[in-house]
Amino acid sequence: MKRLFKEDVASFVRELKGSYKVAAPQERDGEYDFDFVEDEDKVVLDYPSTILPIKKFFFPPEEIILEYDLSDKEEIKFKSEPKADEICILGAHPCDINALLRFDMVYLDDKFDPFYKKRREHALIIGVYCNHPSESCFCGSMGTDRVEDGYDLMLIDGGDEYGVEIGSEKGDRIVNSMDIFKDGKDIERPKLEGFIREVETKDLPELMLEKYESDLWNDFGEKCLGCGKCVLVCPTCFCYNVVDDIGLDGKNGERKRIWDGCVLTDFTLVAGGLNFRKDRTSRLKQRILHKFSYFDDKYGVSGCTGCGRCINVCPADIDCTRVINLLRSESK
Repeated sequence: MKRLFKEDVASFVRELKGSYKVAAPQERDGEYDFDFVEDEDKVVLDYPSTILPIKKFFFPPEEIILEYDLSDKEEIKFKSEPKADEICILGAHPCDINALLRFDMVYLDDKFDPFYKKRREHALIIGVYCNHPSESCFCGSMGTDRVEDGYDLMLIDGGDEYGVEIGSEKGDRIVNSMDIFKDGKDIERPKLEGFIREVETKDLPELMLEKYESDLWNDFGEKCLGCGKCVLVCPTCFCYNVVDDIGLDGKNGERKRIWDGCVLTDFTLVAGGLNFRKDRTSRLKQRILHKFSYFDDKYGVSGCTGCGRCINVCPADIDCTRVINLLRSESK
């Protein structure tokens, strides 16, 4: 196994910046967030969790997917060709890498999304294993505290150094092209212990459907504010709305897609003013059922990776692990 001394991390980032736009966790007002690196010394690889997941680099909160110009009748111009920078995501936790793999299931299927695909093809993913679970995470229950693919390099904390797992040919080329990596003894992946939150996942998709009519949904639905914070911070929420912005002369315009989510009031608003999930209970139920039942039914894995971000930001203190555990206790 190769190793990277912690004192050389800043130098490693500088070398990466020669070929990539590097985004890594950095502290901001006591919180941590992935942002493009300007000062290599501010990169933090031992962090509890970030405010937003890495999906924002592949699926931006807002982006133009089509531009058109009809002012020249002889040459109508349409622009929709996806572009992507060479980007390196440094310091992603296993739960976020697993979340990105779930995104791949949705956006890289037979009808792939060209914008997402382009960004994925031009990305280098360097992950890092957590040493300690954060207060709100439950990745141990979801089996996402480990990752077997989806990364080019994976760092394992070994005290003064990181062990380096190579996950791709691209990662192998990085290691072999930099003298900063040294030979060393194997370092075992950490075994996370001490989770505050746990859920039993056996037959969970079936349980959720079995308890579809439970009164518990109303209890939590009445608390929900419908603010959408859970959607914005979720690493696997992939829904969006499409908005056309047309110029005053009608000859040019843009089509944008913007993050959207099932807990928001207008998500199911259709022509004629019908909203078939107009109450907060039905919208909250849809979100939780999709994460723990519907996604699993379609793709064979849970749509939740247990990062706990939704728990952190919820102003109504709604905890999906508590919902699941209460529903399970009802069925006993």
